[in-house]
Amino acid sequence: MPLINVSHTNKKPVTSTDLRNIAIGLAAVIAIVILAGQITNSGSVSDSELGESSSANYVTIGTTSIAGDNIVTLAEEVAGFTVTGTTDQLSATVTCVYGGVSETTTSHASTGAFSCDYNDDGGGGAGNMGGVADATITVTASVTVIGTTYTSTSFVTQDTVVPTVTITTTVANTPATGGATQTAAIGLTFTLSESASDFAVADIVAVGCNLGSLSGSGAVYTATCTAASDAAVTINVAASTFTDTAGNPNSIATEYAWSYDTTVPTLSIAMASNNAQAATQATTGNNIVLTITASETVTALVCTIDGEATSMGGSGTGWTSTLTLDGDETPGDTVFSCASFIDAAGNAGVTDTSATSGSVNIDYAVPTLAIVMSTSNSNSALAKSGDTITLTITASEAVTALVCTIDGEATSMGGSGTGWTSALTLDGDETEQSTVFSCASFIDAAGNAGVTDTSATSGAVTVDLTAPTLTIAMASNNAQAATQATTGNNIVLTITASETVTALVCTIDAEATSMGGSGTAWTSTLTLDGDETP
Repeated sequence: MPLINVSHTNKKPVTSTDLRNIAIGLAAVIAIVILAGQITNSGSVSDSELGESSSANYVTIGTTSIAGDNIVTLAEEVAGFTVTGTTDQLSATVTCVYGGVSETTTSHASTGAFSCDYNDDGGGGAGNMGGVADATITVTASVTVIGTTYTSTSFVTQDTVVPTVTITTTVANTPATGGATQTAAIGLTFTLSESASDFAVADIVAVGCNLGSLSGSGAVYTATCTAASDAAVTINVAASTFTDTAGNPNSIATEYAWSYDTTVPTLSIAMASNNAQAATQATTGNNIVLTITASETVTALVCTIDGEATSMGGSGTGWTSTLTLDGDETPGDTVFSCASFIDAAGNAGVTDTSATSGSVNIDYAVPTLAIVMSTSNSNSALAKSGDTITLTITASEAVTALVCTIDGEATSMGGSGTGWTSALTLDGDETEQSTVFSCASFIDAAGNAGVTDTSATSGAVTVDLTAPTLTIAMASNNAQAATQATTGNNIVLTITASETVTALVCTIDAEATSMGGSGTAWTSTLTLDGDETP
């Protein structure tokens, strides 16, 4: 039972024994209770009251309830709480002091009951105890009678700190929150900022894994959560699921999350070159580029092209691998290899050597031409004005932009790829000589430029624009004189051509003759039969 502050004054002297008997018979309870409970307080009887000649009356005052249970929590600090008590002084001024914060009220006119209100901001006329730090708080209630103050003192607990919970993994914090792992069963540690007796597995919200039983007590608990399949996993503790010893409900935890991932990452690879002629061809100085898309974020990706190290770019799901050709790479279809890549969970990808799209042919070979020269002249070695000289061209590989000249003149080009023609019809101003030509400017698909070609693989044509002339000597076989002829004599034309000719036909006296010879030397003979013109 609480002690009592008592004072009494009388008109006649009384003995100290009488006063003590009165004090013992007085039943006054001073109790301080916060939220639910009763706190014993103390009181005293002053020496002056117990003096042999004291004339004081008895005075009682006590607190009977503070917030209901001896404890002031955060919720009560915010909402407000009341210090209540009673005194035998009716309609008297009572001063309450909570942790140094005073609040004055008036006791009830008939019951002597009193109450003092407090909250954390002084709103509504309550005492502002917002500055009182959590601790064991001294609470007093006082009443003054005829200049003498009578006080009861109590002690209560103030705890306005809400408990928090921190979630971590148990082994080296792996996976870190937001990370990934190949491990299905992850041990978790739940660390409370202060002890709690009602923290339970039902307070934990697990998504993406199956939570096992909860172990521990006080402020530290552990549990294992096991993922059944690849998924995002989250662990949390909702607000107000457990309380501290003062009854403060917890705040929501910071969510702990990771990904359970056992899927091997894959690559999608597109290959191309920066060749000006075609992205499917490459030659010295060109870049071959692999554009790589990973199925998920990966690291440590390394690619080679034609067995050579490449320049790697990008990160996450988007990468590039580039090789600049220096001329020592293997001609033909480009080979590559992309390997060593892993995802965030540590799953290693399989080495990839196949392009999803695109291919590049490495080509260092300079294209060459095989050229056959011919003419429309009946003599395959000659051409005259009006004849056409033709170059029939076979390239060693498909080429473009082939241009030929004959005798320095532009020609009519035909064909494409590996088969071409170049034709010139002589108009009489060409040079009389063995025909010269030039075929140049041609390139293959990779851009390799062919060397200008001026030599025919076969065939040769001489341009001849000069008409042949004849030197003719006439004589007869007349026995008397070569300048005379009669019936039975032969008249003979001995003919020397300025150049080899063919098809020479002569008549004498308009009659057909017997032709002989060839090339540049010919004869034409007529035997007179008597009907010739004398």
